[in-house]
Amino acid sequence: MKQKKQFTLIELLVVITIIAILSGMLLPALNKAREKGHTIACTSGKQIGLALMMYVDDSEEFFPSAYYDQDNSGSGNGYVHWSGMLRSYCSAGKVYVCKSDQNGGWAPTCYGSNADHKNFWREKIRVPGGQTSKNGSFDKQAPNMSYTVNELIMPHLKISSLTDRMQQVKQGMIRKPSSAITVCEFTSDLPCIQRITSHKLIINKDIITL
Repeated sequence: MKQKKQFTLIELLVVITIIAILSGMLLPALNKAREKGHTIACTSGKQIGLALMMYVDDSEEFFPSAYYDQDNSGSGNGYVHWSGMLRSYCSAGKVYVCKSDQNGGWAPTCYGSNADHKNFWREKIRVPGGQTSKNGSFDKQAPNMSYTVNELIMPHLKISSLTDRMQQVKQGMIRKPSSAITVCEFTSDLPCIQRITSHKLIINKDIITL
């Protein structure tokens, strides 16, 4: 009768060590590959950029504002967000959310009551933990946002009338278009956002010509 060969403790430890070493070598590469896949799948930036340029072409080369008050006087009736201004060119809500965004994108500033999570067009939104609606109105904004804009190029305005265009930026005013960042990914750090928005914006003359 043949005796079955059994592994010794040392042999098992050697096998486990080899597996651990291989895992340590492969996991970082797999993580990088996964993140690269997310980057490839996240084509939102290109679609948003195309929609933005279409808006500029149709608006006498003026960029949209970051947002303005719907009633042209205050935030009581909600905001018109830049994604709402691009709705005619890019209406799919998923375009504004990157798959790599851990919180699934920020909700509008105003999304009704905390029990009625919707935007102006009554589209359902997802509210990240720690975010609350500013008031009971509804912003004209994509349901969730992973992107923000450079407010040196697309400033926050109070009103939407043509008289306020003195504060708007035209495409020809940008000194170095190829190096100017217009849209970028938002941070998922709520305290960081609160710190940034608490400071006044200073115009940088190296970016635009006044």
